[in-house]
Amino acid sequence: ANGTQISAMICWLLATPIQFALGGRFYKGAWSALRRGSANMDVLVALGSSSAYFFSLAVLAARYIGTTSNALARERLVFETSATLIAFVLLGKYFEARAKGQTSSALRELLALQPSEAVVVLGAFSDEQEIEIPVARVRRGDIIKVRPGEKIAADGQILQVSRPSYVDESVVTGENIPVAKKPGDTLVAGTINAGPAALLFRVDAIGDDTFLAAIVELVERAQGAKTQLEAAADIVSRHFVLGVVFVAIMAFLLWFLIFSKNIHHPHSDFFFSFLFAVAVLVVACPCALGLATPTAVMVGTGQAAKLGILFKTGGEALEKAQNVSAIVLDKTGTLTLGTPQVSDILVFDDEGNPDETRALADLVGEDVFESKDRRKAALIAAVAAAESDSEHPVARAITRHAEKLNTLFGQRDAWRLEAFEAIVGQGIVATVNSN
Repeated sequence: ANGTQISAMICWLLATPIQFALGGRFYKGAWSALRRGSANMDVLVALGSSSAYFFSLAVLAARYIGTTSNALARERLVFETSATLIAFVLLGKYFEARAKGQTSSALRELLALQPSEAVVVLGAFSDEQEIEIPVARVRRGDIIKVRPGEKIAADGQILQVSRPSYVDESVVTGENIPVAKKPGDTLVAGTINAGPAALLFRVDAIGDDTFLAAIVELVERAQGAKTQLEAAADIVSRHFVLGVVFVAIMAFLLWFLIFSKNIHHPHSDFFFSFLFAVAVLVVACPCALGLATPTAVMVGTGQAAKLGILFKTGGEALEKAQNVSAIVLDKTGTLTLGTPQVSDILVFDDEGNPDETRALADLVGEDVFESKDRRKAALIAAVAAAESDSEHPVARAITRHAEKLNTLFGQRDAWRLEAFEAIVGQGIVATVNSN
């Protein structure tokens, strides 16, 4: 008997901090809801856990101050029910917060596309008066210098560029080929100056007015948009808690007054019926519609934003996506690896005819290499040498392909770049081995 009393006390000591320390948030939430004249999921958790805890406390008290003939003292302690309920609900809250945190991190990654500092030119196009300041201090009308490889700090218009240059706008457009820029063209915050020249531009929009901020706002608005299912859940939730309490009371009364009389069980009719009432409260909280649906929408839109997919209508678009049977993509570069790669090498003669044998012979010599594959490797090596000073993604794709062929045929070192000029939007002019 003493061992049983000690174990009962241990159960009470372990359950009490869980009930009031960890579960205190549910009491506060329930009290706030009841003061406003409404009932939420916290009310259900507080009712269900409190019923099990205080009933067990009453049983424990009856054992110490009552007699063995006391019916209440003979009932089973259910401290574990209240503790388990709170633990499971808190675990669900943790996963919900973690999912929302991952969504927030996706939005933070979007905002992180904007650099933390910018180089402001104080004099008119004077490199000698450049100062580096936090982006938060940049104002409309400031002149910003962006070196090759740096991120663009704000939306604006190019004033000056020393030579043809490109901007990588893939973070906002999805296009993996940098766009050629010239004075008068617009720049978007978060994009990257792919070079080879530095850009000077005038700031037209900063902070919340930038295109990048508009993307983040669009994602946040989409996350807050309610689906038809959520709208229905809101209507149901208004009466859900009161309905659950009513059903729990009815379950208790029906079992206590009718059903428990006809069933053999080791408990008192009151305790046996009480278990069914608690079961109703436990099963009903938390409401899946009230928690799972908003979390699913938030996580879905957040992860989509991380992958470059934006939803203008949020949950509604996600809800309708289940019926999609075909997707039509009208934008080049959407279904690619993100970097250009050489797939084929086609050679034409001077008149544009696909006469590969003659063209290769004219370009690299008919007798220098004994096989057409070696002559083609020599050709790509010569082109790669011409492209070696270019920063364009297509040029880099050609040089990468040449390095692959070089491991097979060893032609790369035979070609020497002597002169190079990039013509924006058209290509390059180069001199290789005096040709």
